[in-house]
Amino acid sequence: MPSVIGSIIILCILEVASVRLINSAATSVALDEAGAFGSESAQLALAPFLTDELVAMDPAARQAIGAIGDQLIRRDEVVHIKIWSETGKVLWSDEKSIVGETFELDESDRSLFGSQEYTVEVSELDKVENSLEVAGGEQRLLEVYAGTQTITGTPLVLEIYAPYSRVTQRADALRTKFVPLMSVTLLVLAAAQLSLVLFLGRRLARSERRHTGLLERLIESSDVERRRVAAEVHDGVVQDLIGMSFGLTALAATTPERSESLSEMASSTRSAVASLRSLLGSIYPVEVPPEGWVVGIDDLVDALGQLGVNVRIDAQVSQLTPTEELLVLRVAREALRNVAAHAHATEAEVRLTERRGRLVLTVHDNGSGFEPSSRKDGHIGLRLLHDVIRDAGGELTIESAAAAGTTLRVELEMAQ
Repeated sequence: MPSVIGSIIILCILEVASVRLINSAATSVALDEAGAFGSESAQLALAPFLTDELVAMDPAARQAIGAIGDQLIRRDEVVHIKIWSETGKVLWSDEKSIVGETFELDESDRSLFGSQEYTVEVSELDKVENSLEVAGGEQRLLEVYAGTQTITGTPLVLEIYAPYSRVTQRADALRTKFVPLMSVTLLVLAAAQLSLVLFLGRRLARSERRHTGLLERLIESSDVERRRVAAEVHDGVVQDLIGMSFGLTALAATTPERSESLSEMASSTRSAVASLRSLLGSIYPVEVPPEGWVVGIDDLVDALGQLGVNVRIDAQVSQLTPTEELLVLRVAREALRNVAAHAHATEAEVRLTERRGRLVLTVHDNGSGFEPSSRKDGHIGLRLLHDVIRDAGGELTIESAAAAGTTLRVELEMAQ
């Protein structure tokens, strides 16, 4: 489910980004097309009237070009027209008051003299020569500067202002054409990606179920083996030792001269029975109580408290699968038993956290610790747990040093 939600979010972001990109591209294309159209149409219409007489400010030449210029404006092809000489003089304009005036042209506009190039931009009408447009209520126009020349080759520049609505109309047409196509493409991509995510999700779920089933069988096998060992020891060695203890006690009563040594042997035998029963308690498998794994270690926490060991529990992960909770309980109980039996500690901490999708169970004590080089194979219960954790794809490690305490750590991949 998180993968599906993530895919939907990414596709929504792509949709928004694509729409913005299409809007930007549509506006850019519309600007260029409108500029080219305005430049070409104006030049074709005005070309016969661009003469050296116009450059010389001849009234008849100005009147002739004015007639065609006013006609273009009436047909709404352009809003305003200016014709510039290389000196920056306005040779003709529909705005009569600036004809004959000289203005400073931009470097980009001056570079158009003697060329057939043009520039297009959206005019904010903030130049001095645009004061009449502002006075006329215009706010935004399409401004085109186009290089041209007279019939005899004298360089000129046409400045044409066209309605900006031409740009918006063309951009809208382009958006109407491409946005649905892009949306359909993204929907197809979304459907394909969603199908792939669902397919992979089902495969992952099947794999996790198989892994969980395998782990459950491993734990079950471990439990069967623990029960078998516990039953054999209880019904065999323990019962034999109990019988031996009774026999020694009875023999001590009938042989006064050896009663003391026999009584000591009976007492040692009873101690061995108690130790074996304690060992059986650690080997025999336990189940997770309905209240959770933390409650499942309460008896050991209370026992350690009676021994003067303060135990802190920090369970930062609450959502566990039944298998994960069973493993956490087993490891925590085994570690606390070892603290009680060997650590001589005053403080212990049981901590469960999540790190990068892995469960991390840490049991630390401040006891006497041990040198790893002198460590023996260890308790059979812990060795069995080590095998189960390893088979589950996890890792169980023990770190210790003399007089520096012991830390048992288990890392296990969490179910998704």
